[in-house]
Amino acid sequence: MWLDNQRLSNTRPALHALDCRVHVRQSIIFGHTFGGLDIQGTDVNKAQLWLENSYITSMMSSIFGAVRLIGAVKADVLYSTIA
Repeated sequence: MWLDNQRLSNTRPALHALDCRVHVRQSIIFGHTFGGLDIQGTDVNKAQLWLENSYITSMMSSIFGAVRLIGAVKADVLYSTIA
C-alpha cells in the first residue's frame, strides 16, 4: 500500500495493516481516536513500514499513540516527525 501526499485525520485508527508493506511518504496523519499506524505481522518479509518525510501527531487515543508495531514487523523512518 502506498500513501503519497495524503492527509488522514479524525478516524478510528488511521491505518491497520496485517502482513502488508506500507509506504507513507509526504503525508500528515493526525487526530485519530484509536491511534495512528497499526502495523502487525507474522513474517518480517511481508510486514514492513516505510515512513518518509511525514508527520504523525495529535493522537486522541487511549489505545495506542502514533505507531504500533506488533509481531515480526520491520520499520524504516526517515525525515519524519512522530509526536
